[in-house]
Amino acid sequence: MLKSLASKYKTVSILGLTKNAGKTTFLNWLLEQAPETDLALAVTSSGRDGEEKDLVTGLPKPRIFLRKGMLVTTAEELYPLCEGKLEILRETAYFSALGRILICRVLQEGNMQVVGPVSAKDHRLLCRDLLTMGADFVLIDGAADRKSMGSPDSADAVVLAAGAALSVSMAKVAEETCHVVDLYGLPKLEESLKAEWFPEGLPEEPLLIRDGVKVPLSLRTALGAGEVLDGTLKELLGEAEDALVYCYLPGALTRAMAEAIHKKRLSKTIFIVDDPTKIFMSAVPWKQSVKRGLRVLALRDIRVAGVAVNPWSPEGKHFDPAEFLQVMQAALPGIPVIDVKHSLGTLACGGPVCEADGGGGEIYEQIKS
Repeated sequence: MLKSLASKYKTVSILGLTKNAGKTTFLNWLLEQAPETDLALAVTSSGRDGEEKDLVTGLPKPRIFLRKGMLVTTAEELYPLCEGKLEILRETAYFSALGRILICRVLQEGNMQVVGPVSAKDHRLLCRDLLTMGADFVLIDGAADRKSMGSPDSADAVVLAAGAALSVSMAKVAEETCHVVDLYGLPKLEESLKAEWFPEGLPEEPLLIRDGVKVPLSLRTALGAGEVLDGTLKELLGEAEDALVYCYLPGALTRAMAEAIHKKRLSKTIFIVDDPTKIFMSAVPWKQSVKRGLRVLALRDIRVAGVAVNPWSPEGKHFDPAEFLQVMQAALPGIPVIDVKHSLGTLACGGPVCEADGGGGEIYEQIKS
């Protein structure tokens, strides 16, 4: 799968939908395939990864084992804790809470502590640096429940890690995973309209557009933003039955904002967001808002290259691996779904890792309804 991903993308971020979803385990599985390729690999993180224990829960975490020749980013304070021998290639201008980010080459294989900058902008620049320094392909260990690192600013594509740690309900895990995949594939605003409405770049404040006329909107805080927006829409829409307003939001589209807008006005408004990570709604509130008339376009979408599933949870609730895989595959047709710990699933190249037997249709029907 590593070779397949690298043939399509330059940077891929592995995102956990919650903590202990299995993202680092999937990363290590990809890294194990490195000797079978001639790829020059680089590994970075959207936070800190590779430590022995989770700093919040105290639970053991997977180490990150890197081989000779790979590029890796770490922080000044953690450089001495890397078990393998590293050569510092560059002291960057990017920082984390653990100090300046260093770009290193692995001289002797071993477990590494991988650190990257927190901001998506700095991460994009760091990935660019890694590519210009000789990397063919960059893997990003995205922080758990940090879906902003799936932004198109950070990576060409994402692999989502989902598992039993998200919910004790298999159907709920599938539903929330489907929700994220659906959001990442939101329809995009037509390029002609984007060029017409934003010729000088995107505004820093919300903007309402009706019949080509732009009306700036000041939303100082998220608190009460929905009510302010609803009042402005009421004035702008009037009583016209066929009126339609586009609303560009440079920040987040939240559940509270959508719920504060009257159903009649919500159905006459099309929201525009920079990318799907700007939508802060879980599956159920999203479905409820869509039923009320919510429509959203994105300026950029996010490619989902696959889904890694983990039937194990540190809380003690585990799923049957084969059944869980079947449910996730049924819920996500057309997307490679794989359980690397149990060698189950379908690779991105289309070849099976192993055929999983069992049902899943009944639970999938719950998800659809």
